[in-house]
Amino acid sequence: MDVTISIEPEIFPRVQQAASAKGQDIASFLSDLLKEVFTNPAARRAPARTLDEILAPFRAQVEASGITDDELDTFFEDLRDKRYRELQEQRK
Repeated sequence: MDVTISIEPEIFPRVQQAASAKGQDIASFLSDLLKEVFTNPAARRAPARTLDEILAPFRAQVEASGITDDELDTFFEDLRDKRYRELQEQRK
C-alpha cells in the first residue's frame, strides 16, 4: 500500500541521514521503521527510567572530576554560546 506523508523540514535532514546510514532510501527506511514499531512492542517505548537514573553516570563523572558548580555552568554556557554562533554562521 502506498501512502504519502509530509515530513517537517526540521527533521527531514535527520531522516535522510538515518536512511543513508542504513544504506536505504527514505521510503524503505520509513517502511522498515514503521514495521519495527508495529511488530516489536519493545521498539514502541523505552524502558521507564527516572531522571536520577539517567543522570547518575554523568553526576558521578562530574563529582569525580572535582569541577565546581560554577565551572560546570561556565563550561555548558560556553558550549551553548559556541553552538549558537555556529548556527548563526550557517544561516548566513
